[in-house]
Amino acid sequence: MGFLKQLACIAFVAMSSAASAATIDIEVAEQGGDVVYSYAGAFDTTGLSTSGEGSIDNFINPRVGLIGSRGSGPVLNLGQTDVYAVSLISAYGPTDNFRRVGVSTGDAFVINQNIVVFAQGYLSGTAFSGTLTIENSTFLDLGITATGAASSTVGNNTVNISFSPAVTPVPLPAGFGLLFTALGGLTLVKRRRNRSMTA
Repeated sequence: MGFLKQLACIAFVAMSSAASAATIDIEVAEQGGDVVYSYAGAFDTTGLSTSGEGSIDNFINPRVGLIGSRGSGPVLNLGQTDVYAVSLISAYGPTDNFRRVGVSTGDAFVINQNIVVFAQGYLSGTAFSGTLTIENSTFLDLGITATGAASSTVGNNTVNISFSPAVTPVPLPAGFGLLFTALGGLTLVKRRRNRSMTA
């Protein structure tokens, strides 16, 4: 019986520590002529102190890693937010290109190189998600130069961010059409010769 109790205790501790780990996934993608920021996850505030006040609106600034979305609600001003001082995200462009832009859905959320901001009363570990769509824009328009993916961790929190620029189809040069036509013609000539030799 002692062994089973120890095993159950180890399993409980492992599950408890796994449950406190939190992940935020952010995808920035060019989609159909727009740039879409999608985010989802949970944030563990255990051991983190609040850091002043901030507001939440739809804004971006690649140079400081800023992504802000008021979600489906109104702009949240000072006194309506919880701000946590953390270093979780890197710059994703070289230019200081602060913009208040876009259409957002879901939960209010802001992240940059120094802070994470939620609507006031955010409960540690609560799931959240949303999008920020910047219409008729490209990565180039917004000063986004990052590609691929990156992760960073602070305390029990991991932020994964990925960038997916639009893939532009590469047209075949006009000469390829002529080449394929010529190869098809040579194949036909070869078949006719083979038929005449066997006959």
